[in-house]
Amino acid sequence: MQIVAQCLNPSGGNCFEVFDMDPKALAQARERVERMAAAIAEMEKTDPSMVGFERHWIDFLLAHNTIFTKLEQGAKGNGRSQGWFGEVKSFRKQDELLRYLHHARNCAEHSLETTTLKQEFDVVPQTAWTERIPPTEASKGVPGLRGYVGKPFSARIVPPGVRLRPVSDRGVEYLPPERHLGVELWKCDPLSVAKHAFDYLECLVTEAEEQFGVEQRP
Repeated sequence: MQIVAQCLNPSGGNCFEVFDMDPKALAQARERVERMAAAIAEMEKTDPSMVGFERHWIDFLLAHNTIFTKLEQGAKGNGRSQGWFGEVKSFRKQDELLRYLHHARNCAEHSLETTTLKQEFDVVPQTAWTERIPPTEASKGVPGLRGYVGKPFSARIVPPGVRLRPVSDRGVEYLPPERHLGVELWKCDPLSVAKHAFDYLECLVTEAEEQFGVEQRP
């Protein structure tokens, strides 16, 4: 069902604005995009070790989740926008980053668990080997680094900071994302993940506005 509102035609007479999605939903989704941006700005200014960082991260999670809720409610009753949101919802379940954020929000809201964890300096090998040997003298002082049998391997340096932790939602554990939009995530700290999600949702809301926003008819 399309939403039709009468408006004043500048050239005289009446015209009608036709919406394929409730305009209130579009406006509220756009406002949540702005809240996401504000939360990210506060995260950038806050020391990750401070309590305030976690608060801004949760603000981001809430705004992120609400965008999907607003678009879903706004699409109800209209076949075109409802079909579009069905594809969005399906993709959200498939994408590691979006899926994790959905369940991290649920965990933050409905449990006593935190979604972040302080991270010490670490070195994470990027090549999988089936055989390992005990830590060598050279690697004893580096947490997570172990001597590997075979040729030299590539590794990712993880600086101290805050990282995402696995979250549990309705008895199912969800690991921090390693990929988004089919691309490997080089950094998976809360701020980096929030920026990736912001870019995706800002484009998503813009697409909804362009496809299902106002159309004037005489």
